[in-house]
Amino acid sequence: QLDQFAQTIAEAIELAALFLREVKLLEVRREGELVRRIERMDAGEGRLRLKDETGRTASWLLFQGDFAAEAERLREQYAWQIEAKRSSEVRLALPVEQRLQHGRLFAVLPTETRTPLPFHINADFYPTTDRKRIHLEEGYQAEWNQAALLAVAEVLAARLEMLPQELGAEGLWHVLQQVAETERQAQTGDLAPIFAAFWQALAPLLSETALLYTAQGAWVKPAEARLVEGVAAQEA
Repeated sequence: QLDQFAQTIAEAIELAALFLREVKLLEVRREGELVRRIERMDAGEGRLRLKDETGRTASWLLFQGDFAAEAERLREQYAWQIEAKRSSEVRLALPVEQRLQHGRLFAVLPTETRTPLPFHINADFYPTTDRKRIHLEEGYQAEWNQAALLAVAEVLAARLEMLPQELGAEGLWHVLQQVAETERQAQTGDLAPIFAAFWQALAPLLSETALLYTAQGAWVKPAEARLVEGVAAQEA
């Protein structure tokens, strides 16, 4: 099964490369033959490019934040459980061209926890012992992880104004639709309640942000745009 093992690793390294800041190159070889190669290139200003062995590139936006104040409170409350070195930094990786239907939670490397969010999230999460999932139910581990997710929601909200130019109209509205779907699933119990925080962070900003792309090629706020009903109205 070694060929299949090499192929499985080859499929995993592009995703794994997203948050490995000290790693520039990942290669998978089988008996010396190259199976997969991912080069990680920092494009500056929160932009990342991943290049494979064929020359194909994928562009990502990397947003960073932290929950330092809440982390300090949790360390004081759980002084014997939460170690001082555990980082409060959070990062979000949003693809520029690709449209993700499911994002993953990373504890540096990807876990098996998936969400409808159209981006990947990395933090110093507390994973389960098998590292496949993230604690979100109860206890100090869940409180820490929930604080990290809330910080990511705030990071996304803070970057909302830049998304139209970065993603275009279809990309932007894909993000908003997926975030709204995440909130719906959190409300129905299909996801942990903390995931509703992403829509709750964005919703108050939508009416005051230029999110609509008009026929004149301009981005405007919702109140500044009109959607006409039918061909005759459009021609008029």
